[in-house]
Amino acid sequence: MKSLLVFPPGWNPASPYLALPIIKSYLKENSNMDVDIKDTNVEFFDYIFTKSYLNKCLQRVNNNMLICKKHNNTINMFKDSIEEIEFAKNTMRTYEYLKPHIRKHVDTILSNAIYIVNTAWDGLKISFNGIDLKYNKSCSLEVYKACYDITSNPFIEYYLDKIIPYINSMEYEFIGLSITGHSQLIAALTLCRLIRENCKKVKHISLGGNYITRAANLICDCGYFDSGFFDTIMLYEGEISCKELLYALNNNSPI
Repeated sequence: MKSLLVFPPGWNPASPYLALPIIKSYLKENSNMDVDIKDTNVEFFDYIFTKSYLNKCLQRVNNNMLICKKHNNTINMFKDSIEEIEFAKNTMRTYEYLKPHIRKHVDTILSNAIYIVNTAWDGLKISFNGIDLKYNKSCSLEVYKACYDITSNPFIEYYLDKIIPYINSMEYEFIGLSITGHSQLIAALTLCRLIRENCKKVKHISLGGNYITRAANLICDCGYFDSGFFDTIMLYEGEISCKELLYALNNNSPI
């Protein structure tokens, strides 16, 4: 069963998430299972920090006449930041970023870019420490609404543009999502929904990670399974639970 492990958006892109590479290595070493991994959190920030995406967001901001009349100078400043966004991304990945005056300039560019994106989407609050939508993540009904809201949920556009075509092209049959924090819940379930609707080769979707382990009872009690977005959840150490789940699926054994 061709498998992909995914880390969803909503985490700090400057802090590499090591759990999935460790699980991949463990499965290869102990079970001779090959799985692919994809950090859609880092890729999401790469996606929004582009001139094309930011210009599209700025156009949405420009459509608000009150903002245009009141903040013409600010709009021009945003345009300058958009022109420098590739410089900011590339510099952040080098030792040059450690120089105080360069770091300050790069941080300003990225802060402006985040402001543009947040203003373009209804109720969106992106930061490097998490991503919040206008919906209450503690209410399952609110989470369901968020997964379908194309005006407030930026992940839908991103997934349909980049991730769903990738999953289909690779013909994955198993998708596992590792959710570390509460801020990743809507992003993860949105991807699950879109996979269900658009990826016919995918036979099984499972959720795991630190947050899923801590919120397992809540997930079961609040009816998240009833959504049909996913099939199972994996608790505690992913190396063991993922190995046993994939073994069962590959051998048509009871889960």
